[in-house]
Amino acid sequence: MNAAAAPELTVTELTLYAGCMPGRPFRDYVHAAAGAGFTAITMWPNIWFRAQRREGLTPREMKLLADDHGVRITDLDPLGDWLPTPSAGTAPGPMRNEMTRHDYFEFAAALGASTIIAVDLVGAPVDVDAAAAGFASLCQDAGQHGLRVALEPVVFTEIRDLGTGWEIVSRAGQDNSGIVVDVAHHVRCGRDDDALRAIPPDRIVAVQLCDGPAVAPPDLYDEALFRRMFPGEGEMPVVELLRLMGEMGVHAAIGPEMYNATWEREPASAVAARLMASVRQVLSEAGAHG
Repeated sequence: MNAAAAPELTVTELTLYAGCMPGRPFRDYVHAAAGAGFTAITMWPNIWFRAQRREGLTPREMKLLADDHGVRITDLDPLGDWLPTPSAGTAPGPMRNEMTRHDYFEFAAALGASTIIAVDLVGAPVDVDAAAAGFASLCQDAGQHGLRVALEPVVFTEIRDLGTGWEIVSRAGQDNSGIVVDVAHHVRCGRDDDALRAIPPDRIVAVQLCDGPAVAPPDLYDEALFRRMFPGEGEMPVVELLRLMGEMGVHAAIGPEMYNATWEREPASAVAARLMASVRQVLSEAGAHG
């Protein structure tokens, strides 16, 4: 009898995440992703609104353009319409998005997206039970549209770490749910690898890659938006974490989530090619497949 195959990290999609090209025309974004070898892209609201208002593209035309280039639009990100409304006078969180879940469902249907990324956009402490109830409600509504919901813990929000994120998802008890692992957020909130191991591997649906110095800067929001480094070029344990997820048997979409303002002076295709090269390098070092 053959021994059971060892778990390994399997890449289901090579995804160019929206944060890498938030200001690029949609056509350039799609062309660059396809040319570099990415199989999927994700969308922020500003991207699809700009494509309609400045490029004259309908959502259907966006989908057809992506299809023509062999690229899937997989995730819409970030949705905040799932947590309790904060009390009057609460200062807004660092990220804002007034769109409702139904806005997202409508765009997901038009773009052919399969996943909604839920993030804490409230900016106020939230009870875990209340968050789980809100997340369950979102998943149930999304399920009626054939959509999955993935929760992304973000270090500069109240739902900042994988332990809290998985507790919310597991308490919600919805089959169409999962977790996004952003390597930088995981490292910057203390890197609790036991919390990572506690997540069933089939519930990790996406892994976002970047890098940075070992010592965190004072402003984590600023770092996340503007000062991340290419995977493998900093001091974060990117390859080590990928190997850990390989030992867990994770099968997930994987790609870069980072931005640098200097890229605006470069062709989108050149930026995407450099991002792909860095991702392939760390995946190779980690022994990933797919």
